Amino acid sequence: MKGLSTEVIIYTIVALAIAIVAYLFLSGRFGPGAAQFTKEECKQKMVTACSSYRISGKNDALKNIPKTCADILGVSSYFNSCTSYDDYNSCNLLCRSIEG
Repeated sequence: MKGLSTEVIIYTIVALAIAIVAYLFLSGRFGPGAAQFTKEECKQKMVTACSSYRISGKNDALKNIPKTCADILGVSSYFNSCTSYDDYNSCNLLCRSIEG
């Protein structure tokens, strides 16, 4: 009696890998939906970052916020100016509009 052929084992492993990746995509744990936040989560992250910004005077905490959060909250223009160009006036306006 001969054991399983190498091809059968390889095909089985590939099929399992495809099934696992498909499951992760569909469950939202992997792929483009994995890092999406709700509006409330984004607001909380932004409020925490603004508090840190106000205490330190540095916009480093705001730079750690995903751009998608700014898009969700509708403050992309302030966010981009604040984080990309170090425009502290935009940072202040951003935080006021979030905490508003």
